Amino acid sequence: MTEFGVCDLFNNTDQCKYILDASDEHFQSWTYWDSDFYDENFQINYQILNLYSRVYPMLTNGEPISLVYNSSTNYFEYTYSIDINMNKTKLPTEIFVPVHLYPNGFNVQVADGLSWKFNQNSSR
Repeated sequence: MTEFGVCDLFNNTDQCKYILDASDEHFQSWTYWDSDFYDENFQINYQILNLYSRVYPMLTNGEPISLVYNSSTNYFEYTYSIDINMNKTKLPTEIFVPVHLYPNGFNVQVADGLSWKFNQNSSR
């Protein structure tokens, strides 16, 4: 899917949530061509901005298996099999986390033997 648009953003965001969440689940990229992130006073419409701001993997050291992002709860789960050969070079898996979606912070769980770190400057 290269682009979509004309979701009823002001009366019912469920249409857009469904398309975006389903796209993530199927590892499908997307472009939304009818965005209106500003109101009539040119102030950011955070309801719409938060819908399109999503957690997503930027780099995966291995083969993606599943991706779930729920835009209503901001729950994110990403499963992948690690490429042992690439792991020897210490290539990381990088996940983009828009910090404005998590004003109270977030919890991370990784498989045994793995570690994680957060670079807040790269998530703005």
